Parts: sequence; C-alpha cells; structure tokens
Amino acid sequence: MSSSGKNLLQDKVEVDEMVVGGHEQGVRGRKNRKKKLVVIGIEKQKKGVSRMYGKVIDNSGSKELKKFFTEHVDQQKIIFTSCLYRLFIKL
Repeated sequence: MSSSGKNLLQDKVEVDEMVVGGHEQGVRGRKNRKKKLVVIGIEKQKKGVSRMYGKVIDNSGSKELKKFFTEHVDQQKIIFTSCLYRLFIKL
C-alpha cells in the first residue's frame, strides 16, 4: 500500500526514531553496519491508527528530523514523543 504523502498527520501524532534491521553479531545499540535509522510518525484517532509515515534518515539531528516534521506533520497538532522533545524547541 502506498500514499501520495500529501495528507499531513493530524489530531494526536506520535513521532519517534529507531534503528531497524535485525541483530548484528558483535554490534550494540546504534552502532551498526547494515541497519537503517528510521523516523516514524503515527496519527492516532480514538482507539486506532489512521495514518502513518516513515522515512529512512541519515542521522537523528534536528535538521534531518525537522524535514520529516515539515513534510508529514500538521504544525498545529499535538505531538507525543519519547526523546525528541528537544527538537520541538528548535522548530
């Protein structure tokens, strides 16, 4: 399933970044050889998820994350996140 990407995430939005790609022998945490760093935004309505966007990013710096927010999240909506709170101050 694909999307045009033109519909911004609205209402309650959860955003987080993570490393995906499975276990790598001898590698811990974010240090990786094959894994990808991904930022995910999920729009929640009532009891479920109505829309979700994800993007592979080079790093988790504010410049890279701000680009994702600008492209996919309505700036007037409530955003929940675990550790990206410092980014919002810079937005």
